[in-house]
Amino acid sequence: MNIMLNDNVRSLLAEPHKAILTLHRHPDPDSVASNLLWANVLKELGHEVDIVSVDEPPASLSFIKDFDKIRHISSKKLNWDDYDVYWALDMSSSDRHGFITPVPESLQIVVIDHHVSNKGWGTYNIIDTDEQYPSTCSMLYEICSQLEVSVTKDRATTLLTGIAGDTGFFMYGISSEVLVGTTELLRYGADYELIKKHILG
Repeated sequence: MNIMLNDNVRSLLAEPHKAILTLHRHPDPDSVASNLLWANVLKELGHEVDIVSVDEPPASLSFIKDFDKIRHISSKKLNWDDYDVYWALDMSSSDRHGFITPVPESLQIVVIDHHVSNKGWGTYNIIDTDEQYPSTCSMLYEICSQLEVSVTKDRATTLLTGIAGDTGFFMYGISSEVLVGTTELLRYGADYELIKKHILG
C-alpha cells in the first residue's frame, strides 16, 4: 500500500486545532462515512471539529455513528476564518464542496482522496495515485492503522459503509488487499447486514 502520513500531517494531528470537514456535493456513502470517521478520530485526538454539507446527506445513511453531527448549511454561510485546518476528504477538486465563500490562503488544507484525477490542491496531499484504494474509507483504514487508532465496532461499520458504497457492494474496484481489509473490519464487528438493509433496502 502506498499511503503514508508525512511529518507535517502528523504534526497537525499531534497539536489540537479547530478543524472543518465538508461533504462533497450530493454526498454518497464514502463522502459521509469518511468524513464522519475522520471527525470521530480527530475528536479523540483532542481537536475541535465541525462537519458541514451544502446538500442534505441521504437519510439512508442515518445509521452511521454521529450522522446527526453533520450540519446542513447554505453555500454562503461557511466562515472559513473560524478554522485552522480544513480536512478535505473524498474531495477530488477544490470546489467540490459547493461553498461559495473562498478558502483563505492562511487555512491549512489536508486532502485525503482516492480519486486519481485529484491534482493535489491542498497544502498537504494524501492521494491514491496508484489506484490501489477503491474508496477514501479504505485509505482511512490504512491511516488508522498507521496512527494506531483503535477500530471500534462503530468505526468498522462506518469504514465498511464507505467501501461498500464506492465498490457497488463489492461488484468492482476490489483488490486482494481491500478484501483482506474488509475481512478485518468484519472481525472488528462491522455490521454488513445493517449497511445493506439501510442502503439497499
